[in-house]
Amino acid sequence: PPNEPRERDYVLAASFFTYAIWIGLSVLALYDLFAARLKLPTAAAAVASTLLALSAPLLMVTQNWDDHNRSEHYGSRDYASNFLNSCEPNAIIFTYGDNDTYPLWYCQEVEGIRTDVRVVNLSLIAVDWYIGQLRRAVNNSPAIEMSIPQEKIRGYKRVQTPINPYEKPESEMMLQQVLQFLAEDHKIPIGEGRPFDTYMPTHKIAISVNKQEAIANKIISPNDSTVVDTMHIDLGKSKSYLIKDELAILDIIASNIWKRPIYWAVTCREDKLLGFEDYLQLEGLSLRLVPKRTPSSSDSYGIIGSGGVETDVAYQNIMEKWRWGNFDKERLFVDRSYMPSLQTMRVVFIRLSRQLVVEGKKDKAIALVDKYFE
Repeated sequence: PPNEPRERDYVLAASFFTYAIWIGLSVLALYDLFAARLKLPTAAAAVASTLLALSAPLLMVTQNWDDHNRSEHYGSRDYASNFLNSCEPNAIIFTYGDNDTYPLWYCQEVEGIRTDVRVVNLSLIAVDWYIGQLRRAVNNSPAIEMSIPQEKIRGYKRVQTPINPYEKPESEMMLQQVLQFLAEDHKIPIGEGRPFDTYMPTHKIAISVNKQEAIANKIISPNDSTVVDTMHIDLGKSKSYLIKDELAILDIIASNIWKRPIYWAVTCREDKLLGFEDYLQLEGLSLRLVPKRTPSSSDSYGIIGSGGVETDVAYQNIMEKWRWGNFDKERLFVDRSYMPSLQTMRVVFIRLSRQLVVEGKKDKAIALVDKYFE
């Protein structure tokens, strides 16, 4: 269908099989044509029909080999490696789609790259079994701590949670208080249907910054004067429901924020930032949640413009840790299915280089541009 994000030939598998059968039958038809009508000897008819049939694939090989040859192409693996290597040790990173999740799992499970990072896929986290998996240790990544018991989100429980359904005046609540309330049953009837299990009393959330714990776990620097005492989040009045995946995201943040670095991949949907965009900082292909408020960029960066830029960390990650899929060594064809992946890295380069100039680090900005054009 026209709205598919990329080519998905497998949806046409049956038609491919049928077409292949007719191709095979056509070789027999050509043989019959050469032998019966043109009176060619049997061997000559067989050779002629075979050569004629092979002309099409031979033409495709000579004209399309360079477009389809992947023997020196490591773009998908290195793109995924760059996500993982944009994170600090023992990190949690939220990803969204297939292209920013399955390659990361491949890197970890097959090549052993950054197995300390826990990849949390936001396309799967709306189902209970996946949330249950997050509560287990995987490879070198400890279990993700969560406060809402598994039985409270099993099956259809808390699939949707209305926010302030009674339209009462709202006051700010601490995130831990919100999660404790959400874990309790405060049922709301829905006509003749199954009632909501609970509701969220407010759109306004606060997170108290535990500086001692954050410093001990190397989440913040002890000398950082920009760290706030409290983070203030507003989900926005237009948001009337929390879906189960958003509930899980808030739980993961509240339970791990001062213990493990938390990131969003720069390919996530912006609405899955849940109001935290001004508390993020760009560190490569990831946006790290930090207790520092920086108004998001108004430039056309999309989600990559969220919050601030940690220029030294991002620069080091790109210059020393990123890999380039062999594009820096071989002349490789880039098709439209993964061109957006490369464009994502390009936008990161642009935002980082501009911020380096703003901070007066012009030598680093020039080195970054030179790296891009290598």
